[in-house]
Amino acid sequence: MLLSRKAYIKRLLQKKESCKWEEAELHHSEMDPDVKAHYLNDIQFTEYMIDREIEELEFRERMLPLRWMLLGFIIFATAMFVYMVLS
Repeated sequence: MLLSRKAYIKRLLQKKESCKWEEAELHHSEMDPDVKAHYLNDIQFTEYMIDREIEELEFRERMLPLRWMLLGFIIFATAMFVYMVLS
């Protein structure tokens, strides 16, 4: 990912807003109801996938401190085990 996480989330939110506008335009269009339902389903699925991706990125951000704590614990436990074996 070339962009920072916050910039990427911002771009995803812009895409989601674009989907909302497309959905509003679709509701007011004079299109065949079956085709309209198909396009509406596609737009709603796109919004859902964007929401899932945003949630995944935010979850990764929130779990980063826990990952560092786990890494620190593993290093500490390994050092203590080596110390106990050598002494």
